[in-house]
Amino acid sequence: MQNFLKEKLNLEKRKRRRNNIILVSFILVMIFGYAAFFSSSYLMPKHYRIKELTAIGKTYTSDDFVASVDSWDYSKSEKSMQVIMEVNAISMDTEPSFRLRCGSTIIPGKNIKKIEPNYYIVDFKKLPYNWTEASMTVAFGDKYIKFATNDKEIESVEEIKRGKDADMIVYATEAKIKGLQKHYGELEKLIDKQSERKLAVYEKLDAIVNAPVPTEEKEKQVYENQKAAIRREVDEADADLMDTARQQAAVQKKIEEEQQKLQGLKENK
Repeated sequence: MQNFLKEKLNLEKRKRRRNNIILVSFILVMIFGYAAFFSSSYLMPKHYRIKELTAIGKTYTSDDFVASVDSWDYSKSEKSMQVIMEVNAISMDTEPSFRLRCGSTIIPGKNIKKIEPNYYIVDFKKLPYNWTEASMTVAFGDKYIKFATNDKEIESVEEIKRGKDADMIVYATEAKIKGLQKHYGELEKLIDKQSERKLAVYEKLDAIVNAPVPTEEKEKQVYENQKAAIRREVDEADADLMDTARQQAAVQKKIEEEQQKLQGLKENK
């Protein structure tokens, strides 16, 4: 009888030990699961889907209005964005609306302030902590323009800028010049690539022009087709390079205009 009770007690102990092991394992799995979930934005690589980001200072056009983003700041500590932009309505009597989308989160513009003649300061608050991309829609009714940025390209600041109207316009103009200078540098790199391409296609054209012309009719036709195709490449390379050079000249002119404007703003403060 004693042996039976002893064996039963030992069996109960083994069951409790096994149940404790299962419970501890379950708790550990839950802890590691929660840790993995909340740290996934840091451990997993980020995915960027928006291909065309807004160039600061560049003018974007809709049917009835034009707009440019002069500054686009993000404060992680405040979980807020601030956009200062110029909006020129061609035939609109109403004021524009502003809306931001971060993933599935839609945030309406807050504290919208207009500074004459055409500046708007817009705040977006309570952004998702781990946002990667943001798309802003500026709309007059059903007419709209979309702008986009991501956490790599946006200007990160400790605090969102606040100040008098004149100070805010100076701040926006300085940011606009910085954005235009960045765009100028990007165009410079593109010109370098296009120049290399132009040189390569000219070398191809030179090689085929100086090659012996086939005498056989079929081979001669192939030769002429190849030469014509390379000439088209040459024309495309020339046109692309000229177009980029024109864009760069326009950006340089805009930089100079904004620098003169900035000087006047500072003198009049």
